[in-house]
Parts: sequence; structure tokens; C-alpha cells
Amino acid sequence: MTIFDAFSFGGNPGLRGAPLGVSCPGEDDYSNEGRVFDDSSSDDSFIDKWIYLSVGLGYAAGLLAPYLELALRKSWSDAYFRFMDNVAERIPWYRHT
Repeated sequence: MTIFDAFSFGGNPGLRGAPLGVSCPGEDDYSNEGRVFDDSSSDDSFIDKWIYLSVGLGYAAGLLAPYLELALRKSWSDAYFRFMDNVAERIPWYRHT
């Protein structure tokens, strides 16, 4: 199903296929409707998997690196939480108990 009719593609003489009345060279008389094109065999799927893997690993590393650094270095942890306490105390609605 298309959202544009053949009139929308006017002025483009090189276009072929549905919804236009001009068929592609070598195309049989049957229509493209009902055919499913399988894109999983393309080389792009391999690249897509690596992109998703690298994004996931980057996200995990971005969360774990600061956590591990604060867990392993007591002085950094103390400095960070002292800084966060100072920031929180400057917020008007914060009440330290």
C-alpha cells in the first residue's frame, strides 16, 4: 500500500514499478504486492549487530567505570559524596536530617 498516487511521481521519467504503470526491465507480469523481501542476508546486518553490541558495551562501561572507581578509591569516594552533600544543602527544599 502506498500513500502517494502515480500523479505524485510526475516529472521523473526514470522511475519504474508500482504505483506507476511502467514496469522495470526484466520484471514479469506479476505484481510486487504480496512478495516479501528478505534483507537479513545483506552485509549491513552484520554491521548492525556490531553497532548494537558496541553501544551496549559502551553503556555498561560508562555505568560501571565510575562505580568501580568510587568503590576502589576511598579518598575519591569521600570527596565525591562530600561534594554531593554540599550541592544538596544548597537546594532550598532539601532538609538534612
